Amino acid sequence: MCLQMGIQSSHHRHDRWDNKKVGKMRTYILYGFGIISCIAGMGYLAAEYIKYLSEPLKLVCLLLVVGMFGFLGKYFQEIGW
Repeated sequence: MCLQMGIQSSHHRHDRWDNKKVGKMRTYILYGFGIISCIAGMGYLAAEYIKYLSEPLKLVCLLLVVGMFGFLGKYFQEIGW
């Protein structure tokens, strides 16, 4: 009986670890969805806004966006994504 209880308690600890892992994965999925939504929204607004800019200002906006994504890429690389 003592051996059986030891197996059960170890099984419960494993279940709790799996629940934490699932919760953490769910958080990463939600963060990923939020980041993708944010980027898509910014892309849409930029596409609408850029229609009214002159050619030199379009180039400046393009350089700013490339720089922003470069910094985001560097940030995600540093945190290990």
